[in-house]
Amino acid sequence: VGLLVVAIPLDIARPPEEFIEDTTGPQIVDFAQLDFNRELVILQFSETLNVATLNLSEITFQSLFFQPMATISLTGGQVPPLNTSLLEISLSQADLDTLKLSSMVCTYRGNCYISFTADLVEDMNNNAAIAVEDTFPGFLVVEYLRDAIPPELLNFDLDLAIGTLTLEFSEPIDLESVQYERIVLQGVQNISNETDIDTFPLTEPQNVTFLNTRTLLLHLSARNVEDLKSSRFFVDSNT
Repeated sequence: VGLLVVAIPLDIARPPEEFIEDTTGPQIVDFAQLDFNRELVILQFSETLNVATLNLSEITFQSLFFQPMATISLTGGQVPPLNTSLLEISLSQADLDTLKLSSMVCTYRGNCYISFTADLVEDMNNNAAIAVEDTFPGFLVVEYLRDAIPPELLNFDLDLAIGTLTLEFSEPIDLESVQYERIVLQGVQNISNETDIDTFPLTEPQNVTFLNTRTLLLHLSARNVEDLKSSRFFVDSNT
């Protein structure tokens, strides 16, 4: 009683009587989070993943776990180069914009399910993932963090030769929400201490189109173009 176990020296280590290798593929445990602010998707799996085998295009977001009305499949993204059971996916700009523009998928927690095929990833023993199929109850996102960051104007171009104003934003915008009269072109950067500076609130443009999901092209009204051309400002990019 109380005797220590006999040590096994490092140079004569014993093999197991029987070794049963891992033949079970990694299985999703939780669709843990969709965060529009950090542009991040987090999936919790049952075991460590070999991220070198990851194929993000196998992931699909859907409005319902069974026969969804709408789906969105990833086209890319980035993950940390770390083999782990917690998969953190940084969404690509294209995929993020597609999700934000969707009216049926992941607009709130209740229509944000995930599925993927067995080709998504393998574990460290080359076992393919267990696919998530359209079966009850599906995998509904646990934590849904809606977009709380307002869009920001990144760049703009003014072309008086053809009468256009191009606005590039930090994310997709709702065209119906744009109040054109709140867009003001001015002759200097800071007009707080200026008294003799031309400012031009826009009137309703003749036409508005999307150049891409984040860039608006406004065809200015004839009145706006004429006012801008007649100003002593707006003669180069510095004014």
